[in-house]
Amino acid sequence: MFDALLRITFKASKFLDVVSLAMTRITLKKDQHQAECFQVWSAVVLLLKHGYHNHSLIRVERIINELSMLDALNMIEGYLNLLIERVNLIEKERVCPDELKESFATLFYVAYEIGDFSELQDICCILIAHFGREFAACAIELRLNCRVNPKMIIQLSARQPILKCKMKVLKDIASENNIVLQLEEVCSISP
Repeated sequence: MFDALLRITFKASKFLDVVSLAMTRITLKKDQHQAECFQVWSAVVLLLKHGYHNHSLIRVERIINELSMLDALNMIEGYLNLLIERVNLIEKERVCPDELKESFATLFYVAYEIGDFSELQDICCILIAHFGREFAACAIELRLNCRVNPKMIIQLSARQPILKCKMKVLKDIASENNIVLQLEEVCSISP
């Protein structure tokens, strides 16, 4: 009850300004991760060409992590575009609309998981001030029925990629560069 009384008036123009800044930040982050991915990809090709297949398998993990982050950033960008499209609905509703619950929950989760994304944290603060904190807490803690997109949870997971996934990427890189991958040497590595 007190949460509803303390809510600040939602200002669509300020909200859109913050979302615009977040979109700019996403573009910068995507450029950084693409550059890192390309750099590691090039290093893996060199390692493969020189016969260091074991070392290249270790580096492939970094490529997979960068690609996962790029996927996550693309998803975030999609959610932010949805917020831009639905800003009028957000402004007039006092309860989080069902059609936006997954977007909000996922953005709350991402803002918590990616600490160096201040614009996204600002967006979440505005949404919390408008709709209340319970929904945000549910998403951040990944409670049952929290509505966070499961793919985003996987993309931001700190778990190491499985050997099968690393092998697939390594095979793709090797075949793209006409390199014969020495599987028996690589498969002797533990996952």
